[in-house]
Amino acid sequence: MDIKRVALDAVNETIVMTVVHMDYKGQVQKRINEKMPLATVKGFRKGAVPKDLVEKQYGKAIKQEEVQKVVDLALERFVQSERLNLLGTPLAKVN
Repeated sequence: MDIKRVALDAVNETIVMTVVHMDYKGQVQKRINEKMPLATVKGFRKGAVPKDLVEKQYGKAIKQEEVQKVVDLALERFVQSERLNLLGTPLAKVN
């Protein structure tokens, strides 16, 4: 993960974070594996749902949650390490 501070003016700054696939890949797979025994899909016994089907149904939501967790944790660590004084909560902007 790459994190940079970009000064916009004397008061405002932007924190630019680049998240790569490797930052969240393991956590997404772990969460999908945890979801498999709990998934209930018509036509399959509980816990016997194929992994591909679980990924198709829940993969996007799980990925979004894990990326958000990674970004929140990295931002918190960055703010603490740089000792930034923030007024309010940083706003997210996806590019």
